[in-house]
Amino acid sequence: MNKQKMAAYQFELQAQRLELRILQRLPDYRYTLTFGTELRLNALILCSSFDFYEERFYHRKKPLDLIIAQSANAVLPRLSVSLTTGEWFNAGGIPTLPERTDRRNHNRAESQMLISRLILGMDCTEEMSKLSARSQRRYLASRDEYLSKR
Repeated sequence: MNKQKMAAYQFELQAQRLELRILQRLPDYRYTLTFGTELRLNALILCSSFDFYEERFYHRKKPLDLIIAQSANAVLPRLSVSLTTGEWFNAGGIPTLPERTDRRNHNRAESQMLISRLILGMDCTEEMSKLSARSQRRYLASRDEYLSKR
């Protein structure tokens, strides 16, 4: 069973707890849902929220209303929910990452969080100023790569 399929299965188990009702299952791990009494949402299941950028879902013709991610490791331009914590994030909401004491370099999750903030044009000057010029160029090149259509 692939990871995205496992995330979709976990979502279906947790949907009621998240106050979401599944109206229709669509191909490619997409769903039509209702939230509350009448709010209708087009949703997509992802393994991690950074997959939104890796798979270029922001270039879709039909926009998504909700991103449901197994783990939240990126800032998204849409409403999102983390299945691991059950936490909801508005567009631009910053998920909290586990604290580390040995923060000499960014780990993968911290790098993805910084790149996602750069993609959305959020203020990262304080964090970027702590990096070497080479690392700054690498993060900006990653941002530009993810913004391209491939």
